[in-house]
Amino acid sequence: MKRILLILGLISLTIHVSGNEENSCKVIIYRESNASGGALSYKISANDSLLIRIRNNSYFVYDCAPGSYTFMVEGYEDTKVNLTAEAGKTYYLRFGLRTGFWAAIPELLLVESISAEGVIESGQLRQLHDYDEQLPRPRNRIGLALSMGGGFQTIPMVVLENGNNADFSFGGGVGFGLSYGYEISNLLDLSFEFYYRSTGLTPKVSNASIDFTSWVTRITPALIIPIDGGYSMRLKLGAGINYNSSNKLDINTRRLQGGTTDNWFYGNSLGAHGALTFELSPSENWTLSYGVFLYNSGFDYSHSQRTSYPLDSKLINGNGSGIDLSMKVFYNF
Repeated sequence: MKRILLILGLISLTIHVSGNEENSCKVIIYRESNASGGALSYKISANDSLLIRIRNNSYFVYDCAPGSYTFMVEGYEDTKVNLTAEAGKTYYLRFGLRTGFWAAIPELLLVESISAEGVIESGQLRQLHDYDEQLPRPRNRIGLALSMGGGFQTIPMVVLENGNNADFSFGGGVGFGLSYGYEISNLLDLSFEFYYRSTGLTPKVSNASIDFTSWVTRITPALIIPIDGGYSMRLKLGAGINYNSSNKLDINTRRLQGGTTDNWFYGNSLGAHGALTFELSPSENWTLSYGVFLYNSGFDYSHSQRTSYPLDSKLINGNGSGIDLSMKVFYNF
């Protein structure tokens, strides 16, 4: 008797589950990876109720009851898709971006299952479950850095024919090098940079050159300020130390009256800096960074290659403080 009751119970459960499946349907919304507009997320609604914030390279499975639905990208009336969902069926909505005159314009398209299933089942798209779900990001990044800036203290070095001066500064100039970063948590970051910096006369002079070069190591802990959840965009506010080594002032003014040719060397120096950077990740693997750096450094004259030496106190104890604008390209891993 117990066996009969158990069998009847299993049959009833099977019928119940089968009945639920037959009385439900699915709408799968997916977005393929695309660098254009990839850093932005878009809100998708169903019958005027917010459903999901779709992100680059992701998809969402909407389990719903049969009936009529209107799907739309919030803020874009032209993206409306009207759908009558039937029991037991699965529908696919593809989110895309069309290139407009000023910006990328979102669109929703009802597509057939053959092409949609191939994309979703490839395993490249990541599934979203909740409206504000944050996808995991790679913690490590390595990349190339380029910076340009100006020093806070300028020193007149060459008198031009028009009576103006060509100035020199220990700060500013152009720098390029390598950068590595690690996001310790969702709110804390640590970065290391090693780059070569060079600064010269402003404006440049055809018959003379004075160039200061230095190797800079920079360590920057920073606070992460998420934008739109932080997956694709974030601000980083940091402060740290910078160490300048192999500091050399290359002087070539021999074509000027009373000029000389020499190399002046300056001791290694330790300074501090503050930084505000904006990071944009168009895809999971790549990040662009734009930043402003304020820094101070001091350079004390050590010795010369030949027999000349500085007489101006600003050249004996150089002020390397300045402001830089930087751009970096990272590979995330």
